[in-house]
This record gives sequence, structure tokens and C-alpha cells, in this order.
Amino acid sequence: MKFIIANLLFILLFTSCGGIQTIAVRTTGSIISDGANAAQTETNWTVFKDGSLANLKFIEALYSLDKGNRDMLFGLVKGYTGYGFGIYETLYLDDLYKDNEVVANKNQALYFYTKAIDFGFQFLESYDLTFQQILDLSKDTDKFIKTLNDKLGDSPKDLETVFFFAQALGSSINLQKTEPSMVSLLSIVEPMIRWACKKDPKLSFGSCDLFYGAFEAGRPKMLGGNLEKGKTYFEKVMKEYPQNALAQVSYLQYYVLPVGDQDEYKRVKESLLALFEESNKSILWRPSKQLNRSKEDQNLNLFNSIAEKRLQIIMDNEKKLF
Repeated sequence: MKFIIANLLFILLFTSCGGIQTIAVRTTGSIISDGANAAQTETNWTVFKDGSLANLKFIEALYSLDKGNRDMLFGLVKGYTGYGFGIYETLYLDDLYKDNEVVANKNQALYFYTKAIDFGFQFLESYDLTFQQILDLSKDTDKFIKTLNDKLGDSPKDLETVFFFAQALGSSINLQKTEPSMVSLLSIVEPMIRWACKKDPKLSFGSCDLFYGAFEAGRPKMLGGNLEKGKTYFEKVMKEYPQNALAQVSYLQYYVLPVGDQDEYKRVKESLLALFEESNKSILWRPSKQLNRSKEDQNLNLFNSIAEKRLQIIMDNEKKLF
């Protein structure tokens, strides 16, 4: 990514005319979005935490030269959603388990989700869908989904942009359950997730079912939540993507811990610890072993680094949780 940034800076430094700058930015938009996908291969949670923001701010600077560039909006929506979820909502999990009233991590998560939401609405505006139109459409789910079909493309980038925008909005709502004006926006979230996931049920290595699992199991019963239904979604992802550690940690977080199943907790914990031990060994170079990891395994690196951090937080709070 540093190589990409250096080359883009070179291009922009030597293209001072606004029109030429815009052309230069547009020609690099797909490179930027590919860089956003490449972040999925990061194996180290701390590197992701410390290294991602500079890249995202740089993409914002480029985007300011070419507003409405969908390749860059894809990178910004996915990047800020991932950062809010992977870093600060993960750290906030420790605050929750410790009954810590300090809300710094929660507020940081909301800040990054807000950035993702803002760029997500700009993405929709590039397809002539305004915020007010979306609010009106959310009153009729079938009409909403039909409009998305009519107006939006169905490329992987379009599907992921809509999905991660909806995830950012849904996560923001979940962190602000006492705000009625936010809760009312759930009628926007679910149709967008449904639209993207119907077109690609396997989007982002089971992220659709992970979202539905957390959506069902994470809501109070009085708001329509259903723990057992959520469990079925987690079980589906764990079966289809056994190397996706985030699915197993989400299963612990949203189902196993709430029902207080200590035996199941121990089983899943031991399975995860073994997975992380093997994974951590595989990323270190050894003279006797050449790495030969599949592309799918590499794309799960970031998911698994987030999962490892969350599992450590859960283990640190075991005595309190049981």
C-alpha cells in the first residue's frame, strides 16, 4: 500500500491542472479499491489498528478531487466500517464486560461508523438515491428492494459497499439503542442487507449470515430478537467456513455467553486456541517450510486477527462472565 501511495503522490504532484488531476485520480480509483480488499490479508490486529487510518485519510484526500468516485467510496465505506468494528467496537467489548462506564471506545466506534455512513449515503447519491428517498422507500420493503435492483449495479464492489454501509448503520443503531430516532432507521438496514445478500449469499466469507446471527441474537426478545434463530446462522457459517474464526467468536459472544453454556464455551475456546496457534505458526517464515496458503485463507486473516483479539478479551473476563 505504501508503494501505491508513493506513486499516486507522484502523479498528483505533477498534474496541477484540476481536469488532469481528476483524470489521474480516476485512473487510480480501481487500484485504491483493490488496496481496500488487500487489507483483508493483514494478520496482525495491532498493525491494522496503527496502519489503516493514514491510508483511509489519503483515500479521502483523493476522493475530494473526484467526488462521487465509486471505487474510492467502496474503499472508504468498507475501510471505516471495518475499522470501527474491528478496533473500537472490539475494545468496547472489554468495557461492557467490565461494566466500565467510560465510553471513549464506544464513541470512537460511532465516529468511524458515522464516516462510513456518510460515505455510504454519498455512494447511494451517485445512483440518484437521496437520504429522503431512502427514508420514504424504507416504509415499503418490496418497493425498496425493487428500487435498489433498478438503480444500483450488481458488481461485487456495489454489493459490498451497500452491505458494509448497512452494517455500519446497523452497528451504530445497536450502540445507541436508547435513541428512538436511530432505532427507527432499522427499516433501512434490513432491506439493504437482504438485497446484497440475495445477490451474493456468500458475500465476504459468510458475512451475511454473521450479520443475521448477530441481528437475531443481539436484540432483546421484546424487540423481536431470537437467540435460537441467531444460533442457526452462526452454525451455518461455522460449517461453511471452518477457518473463519470470527464466526466462532461471534457464536460465543452472541449465543454461548448469553445462555451461560460453560461446556460449549470451553469446547469452542479450545478449538479457537488451536486454530490461532496453527495460524500464527503458518505466518512465520521458516527455512524448512515454504508457505502455501490458499487465497481464501489469506482473505480471512483480518477476520481472524479481530477474532483473536475478541477471544482474548472474553478470556480475560471469564470469571465475571460465568
